[in-house]
Amino acid sequence: MSRSLIVDQSEFEELCDHICDAGLVAFDTEFVSESTYRPELGLLQFATPQRCAAVDPLRVHDLDHWWRLMADDETTVIVHGGQQEIRFCFERSQQPPEKLIDLQLAEGLRSRSYPLGYSALVLRVLGQRVHGGETAPTGLVGRFRTGRFNTPWKMSSMCCRSGSDSARR
Repeated sequence: MSRSLIVDQSEFEELCDHICDAGLVAFDTEFVSESTYRPELGLLQFATPQRCAAVDPLRVHDLDHWWRLMADDETTVIVHGGQQEIRFCFERSQQPPEKLIDLQLAEGLRSRSYPLGYSALVLRVLGQRVHGGETAPTGLVGRFRTGRFNTPWKMSSMCCRSGSDSARR
């Protein structure tokens, strides 16, 4: 699986085309909400079964292609505790996500555990422990490091295992 940090608009557009072709993507954001009226995006993280990428929104300024994909009815978007991701989508596209799966919410409906953190959810569904600063099981995706961020690939393992029963539990 390839991993990259995208800082160029054309690379971002190519990533969006890849996500559209894949039809399935795990998505997470890092943002700052202290001292601001609206949260400010600091990083977007994507994982398909073939590829993981982080996008620096301070260098890639036009994210409209992604927000349109998130709101379309053909791309399945997987999040964990995605309230803020939904808000970003709605604010930027004026449309809610059409095919969004929130793993935290789904597990809350399936069991009495809400809100269940990512590490506990991975342990329950995949039977694997997430250690320390990792937020994806070792060996499935791993961690992505850049000069500015230690970016966790949340939900990547779920997305990468999308063809198996464990991603649907």
